[in-house]
Amino acid sequence: MARKITPKATTAAPVKSYKHAGKRVRIPTQEESVKLSPRDKRPEKKKYAYDPSLDPRLEWAGKTEAGVEFGVSTVPIYVQEKIAPEALIARLKAGVDESSQMMLFGETAQDQVGKAVDFYKHEDNWQNRMILGDSLLVMNSLLEKEGRGMRGCIQTIYIDPPYGIKFGSNWQVSTRKKEVKDNKIDDLVRQPEQIKAFRDTWELGIHSYLSYLRDRLIAARELLTESGSIFLQINDENVHLIRNVLDEVFGSENFVNQITFKKTSTASTDLLPTVSDFLVWYAKDKSRVKYRRLYTSKLDSAGITEYQFVQSPDGSRRRLTSDERSDLSKLSKELRIYRQSDLTSQGKQETRSFAYSYKGKAYYPGSDRHWSVSKEGLDRLASLERLEQKGNTLSFVRYLDDQPLFPIYNMWDDVVFSSRSEDRIYVVQTSIKVISKAILMSTDPGDIVLDPTCGSGTTAYVAEQWGRRWITTDTSRVALALARTRLMTAKFPYYKLKEEANVSAGFEYDSVPHVTAKSLAYDEKPEEDVLYDRPTENKDTIRVSGPLTVESLSPHRVSDAQEMISSERFVETVVANLRSAGVQTGQKGARVEFENLDILPSGPEVQAAGEYKTDEGLKKVAVAIGPEFGSIDDDFILAAIAVAKRFAKLLVVAATSFDASAFSVAEEQNGIRVMRVKINPDLSMGDLLKKTGSGNLFIAFGEPQIDVREKKDGVTVEVKGVDVYDPVKGEIRSSGDGDPEHDIAAWFIDTNYSGEAFFISHAYFLGGNKPYEKLQKALKADIPEEVWDELYSTVSRAFPKPKTGKIAVKVINHYGDEVMKVIRI
Repeated sequence: MARKITPKATTAAPVKSYKHAGKRVRIPTQEESVKLSPRDKRPEKKKYAYDPSLDPRLEWAGKTEAGVEFGVSTVPIYVQEKIAPEALIARLKAGVDESSQMMLFGETAQDQVGKAVDFYKHEDNWQNRMILGDSLLVMNSLLEKEGRGMRGCIQTIYIDPPYGIKFGSNWQVSTRKKEVKDNKIDDLVRQPEQIKAFRDTWELGIHSYLSYLRDRLIAARELLTESGSIFLQINDENVHLIRNVLDEVFGSENFVNQITFKKTSTASTDLLPTVSDFLVWYAKDKSRVKYRRLYTSKLDSAGITEYQFVQSPDGSRRRLTSDERSDLSKLSKELRIYRQSDLTSQGKQETRSFAYSYKGKAYYPGSDRHWSVSKEGLDRLASLERLEQKGNTLSFVRYLDDQPLFPIYNMWDDVVFSSRSEDRIYVVQTSIKVISKAILMSTDPGDIVLDPTCGSGTTAYVAEQWGRRWITTDTSRVALALARTRLMTAKFPYYKLKEEANVSAGFEYDSVPHVTAKSLAYDEKPEEDVLYDRPTENKDTIRVSGPLTVESLSPHRVSDAQEMISSERFVETVVANLRSAGVQTGQKGARVEFENLDILPSGPEVQAAGEYKTDEGLKKVAVAIGPEFGSIDDDFILAAIAVAKRFAKLLVVAATSFDASAFSVAEEQNGIRVMRVKINPDLSMGDLLKKTGSGNLFIAFGEPQIDVREKKDGVTVEVKGVDVYDPVKGEIRSSGDGDPEHDIAAWFIDTNYSGEAFFISHAYFLGGNKPYEKLQKALKADIPEEVWDELYSTVSRAFPKPKTGKIAVKVINHYGDEVMKVIRI
């Protein structure tokens, strides 16, 4: 039992987050999906046209057959969770009311009531977005469902697609397993969205991969602002092909640069080792692209070799020794390093092609050249002792500290992933430094960054760090589970804003003077180089992630004829296997056996009906089958119940994947028992996996085991167990008989559940790692260690009795599966 701990009041650093003034189109939460109009739910096709006029064109198998356009189903995106990390931390302090969650989120309960309907017509305060779903469907929904809020509004898109045609090595099956080997059965993912992504991407090898990318790049282009940029990360295996596809979509005239970045320090091979990858940069319109120049220290750049001289405090000058040039950082701080910089320009000019006398000797600019400054300017440089003989002419003495920085170029050798400074949490993970440079060069604070390939959430993490708004999406539940934890528990520097509470106004930046020969010659104030990667930090404030939402694509069936044929084939496969295999109930040796089972010709709610065996004889059963590559929610189950209750005693809801809300429907409803059944993904994966034994093709899911206790100090919740589906072994394992911490990655509570949205009021992370470690160190003077320890427990901290009379508990396992239970208090 968790004991109530009241932290003592201190004067520790305040915890804040950036809240963006921008808006986003109001979309429904999962709970509000029932309020969507039939028109909004109907998945209409959006057609995107290819532009065959752009040259050069790359041909591949299936490209010509696809015609001049392609269609994408337009389906809604639902909000699954609302998260305000600032509020979560505030609750750990003394005297913070539970209702602070919505207020710190930027909304009040009254705001919610006033906007309960009319989705896509009103606006909400901006919240960053993490979306489960295929990137093409997500981008299309942003364009078509949220058009005025998203079309032409994304400033930068960062895409890190699979590098090559390998299935297993691009994803991981569990949050606990980062080492993944290609083609190893235990390491292959079983998530239906990823299986479909693999089939769509690699059915024809590199040919379907190019189609996959081209279609997504076309949708991405529609989302970009006119000054927007897209960065695509790739290796040397396919970079030459990717450049052709990008030329075709964006036009070769909008190619900005191809950046080579070092990914590792060493590599082993029989031939020349490869230690770099590429970042291909295109603009929507190169003539209007936003660009913020970044700098690196000259000591770290190739140009430092030109600084071959040094000046002593007494004014004497000499050439550096070879030992000194090998490590300039070891030179005495009293010495000023300099180079002899050219003081002439090309072309002869009557007013500046003259002999100049310096220290009793005449110097000429050279044939067909002229002095870069006037005679008066040369005189001033001479008085400042900034002139020095170089052969038969004069040079400008340029000290290293005149401008200690050098603009970065397209070779980044300082971005190698460092295990000492970055925690690798995903099988494929890009260094923070690479993505930071791309975002800082092409965006300003408050701009929107989109990453259609979330992975471990590095792009979202970097965008959050630098005050950008962000949207990220992935087909992997494991990826989003890792990214969500990373963002919820992150600690960032608090950069000072130019205007209070207005991130879009920008940060206060450090800058360095850019002293030149002309600025000295004409006694002008030197220009300032703004350091966009060095905002001024307020070290007295601790920053956490701003408000964010976790979302997913609508599970509604598509209406496209071809996709319906595929669905019917899947239904036939499922029903045929149900007849022969039955359903494993989770209890040893127990299973539901069907006497007969026939496909129904009518309605999408229930696909089959028949009879199953009981101790009392045969009873009627109805079967509702979810989509082959997608999740089902409570909406789906309730619609099936409405039909099945007319003739059946048992409703089997079979799906490859369930949304958390699917578990909010009671197991007994309207006189009918509901059995949620997991379809083993091997039915969809075909020859990608070894065939699973028929006994493990259909396994029943149970509800999480949760105890709620009411005491004087408030309500506490304990997660005693949860049925976890192991996709490798193809079985359900109940942690109620063992250690639930072994199977649960995280669990959340909405302590005042309204039924309209799931607000994470309490967050607990299990599995041995401690993601709050950095925040705990920063706030050790404000929040006792015992309070932090409670965040890694299966027992919640005490909280007040809910005013709504309900709480909701969501449990997530290490495979990314979620279950939710609503409990009345």
